[in-house]
Amino acid sequence: MCEEARSRLLKLGCDNKKVIHWNLPVNLDRFPLLNRESRKPGESVKLVTSARFVPKKGYKTIFRVMKQLIESGVPVSLSAFGYGGNLSYLLEY
Repeated sequence: MCEEARSRLLKLGCDNKKVIHWNLPVNLDRFPLLNRESRKPGESVKLVTSARFVPKKGYKTIFRVMKQLIESGVPVSLSAFGYGGNLSYLLEY
């Protein structure tokens, strides 16, 4: 789990010896956050998500935002990394 989740569990009284912090497998420092002005006209917006393939992880929202971008003429792509859940749920969109 991430450090934030670990901290929350400790505040709730969980035993420190049983709560382990695992680093994320992706080094997010390698991917600078870019604002709208830094994107060149016609350049694709690339979205990445890493989460289980279940509704509560927000895929419906991601697809809604992608649709809005596409309809406004912005090229967009999504790389989704995950496991479990119901992959057919994603194919509905």
